[in-house]
Amino acid sequence: MYDIAVLISRYAFALYAVMFICGIILYAAKSGGARYLMTSALMLTHVTAFSLLALNSGEDILRVLIICFSALAVISVYSFFSRKHGDPLITNGVLFLIDIGLICLTRLNTGLAVKQVASIAAGAAAAMLVPFLMRKLKFLPKLWAVYLLTGISIVASVLVLGSEIYGAKNWIAIGGFSFQPSEIAKLLFVFYLAAFFKNEPSLRRQLFGCASAAAFVLVLVVQKDLGGAVIFFLTFVLMFYVAGGKKILIFMAAAGAVAAMLLGYRLFPQHFGHITYRIDGWLNPFKHADSSGYQLIMSLFAICTYLPFGSGLTRGYSSKIPFVEKDFIFAAVTEELGLFIALALIAAYGALVYSGIKSAKLAKTRFVSLSAFGFSALLAVQVFVILGANIGLLPITGVTLPLVSYGGTSAFVSLVMSGILQYAHSEAITGDDEDEVPDEQ
Repeated sequence: MYDIAVLISRYAFALYAVMFICGIILYAAKSGGARYLMTSALMLTHVTAFSLLALNSGEDILRVLIICFSALAVISVYSFFSRKHGDPLITNGVLFLIDIGLICLTRLNTGLAVKQVASIAAGAAAAMLVPFLMRKLKFLPKLWAVYLLTGISIVASVLVLGSEIYGAKNWIAIGGFSFQPSEIAKLLFVFYLAAFFKNEPSLRRQLFGCASAAAFVLVLVVQKDLGGAVIFFLTFVLMFYVAGGKKILIFMAAAGAVAAMLLGYRLFPQHFGHITYRIDGWLNPFKHADSSGYQLIMSLFAICTYLPFGSGLTRGYSSKIPFVEKDFIFAAVTEELGLFIALALIAAYGALVYSGIKSAKLAKTRFVSLSAFGFSALLAVQVFVILGANIGLLPITGVTLPLVSYGGTSAFVSLVMSGILQYAHSEAITGDDEDEVPDEQ
């Protein structure tokens, strides 16, 4: 009987995914019923998936039910608080990603899923508080120096207090709790750039902005956090361009970054040994099938074997992929829930980026506009990097898939970013603005 339920669910999930994607398209086209369609798809996915997981959980059923109803509570409360001035694309996109992530984590490891849902609950609470704080704290655009110094200090603290995990020294462990400072620094980095460039930047400010961004990236390179360095650098380039930076400086920054990477690799080959290991596995995975290519090969098998409807929830083998909960969660989603859910997941990210950029364009203040664009750009870059690694387009970098992969710090920060995007949308539609005082050039 359970096998029949799993078989039917394969087609049900495809239907829910199509409903969700259609809801996004209809909302973008300003057609009626879009919000209802997205919400219905989300709830149907949640109920169907957790029903199957509960039936297959055995002695672990209590954890599964805790995760199920905790996630349902987060969905309900977040939806309620976002109903008035929130953007339905952001609300439903965030909740869909959270739910898909928790479904897959519950399937793979209920212990990790319990930790993740706790981080998500804290992040959702912070996200609901963010619009209120940004509305009240009018001095936020003036604190660029605070964002800069705090951000670099947080990232650099890993060099003293951090632990090296899987080749990169980018974690701090306190007791049984560990977190990635670079995730928190993402918030400060985007806020710094938005505050620093909130007025048309002079050449002097542009040069200082380039130098300060290079400091962030350099610290991450020293930590051997290649994925983080790429995300910070590309986010800076996009924000710098939108803020009115000179194209010649963008070209020089890109050329300098490539030259620094090649020089560092030449001079310190042992320091970047794990990066070489990953690149070898990426360039020729089947040659290194028993070592550095194993993850990618297993990921490709997981994605391609059961297309388009997937193996069915609880019927896949993605648990055999090393670090699947963090690095290859997209492969697990595609294998068991099918291609349509994978496409809906990508559509949800697309909806967040689209809504963020649209809000950036309509925001009344330049600080909020640049912040919304910056977080949208950061999200797009991070998703591209990790999805590219899952399908063999890019090397593995250890970057998490926002709101889906296991990672408490990442989930919390991503939800705070969604709260900032919601505030930008609110400012755009309500005209809640403030006078910006020009900084000295």
